[in-house]
Amino acid sequence: MPATMMGVNSVPLNEKLASTPVAVDLFQFMNGINGTGPMGFQAGIGAANPTDKNYSPMWKISFNQWKDPSNARILETVDDIIAMQKAGMITITPAMEGKHVVNCHFFDQSTVFKHENQAYYSS
Repeated sequence: MPATMMGVNSVPLNEKLASTPVAVDLFQFMNGINGTGPMGFQAGIGAANPTDKNYSPMWKISFNQWKDPSNARILETVDDIIAMQKAGMITITPAMEGKHVVNCHFFDQSTVFKHENQAYYSS
């Protein structure tokens, strides 16, 4: 179902990565502040950045939901998410019982700009 919703190929074998360190947590927001995330709210927060030692393009998806969306605020880190969960302000639900793994590369800004400039100047 998620692959169909996102218009991408389903790869059922990715589920085997969910219990390994290859799949890094990625938290998506189901409500709260409108934004660029796949559900129409704040963009997701990953447990690793492209320059981190544990970075992987394989993400184990969980959903964050504000208990009272009127109290939503922009969160920036996994620590922010955990703090809000401990404060009872959000719930975290692993997607597909913790087995939903997607292949989605994160790029830092310098990489994006470098490739944008190359495409612009080579046209």
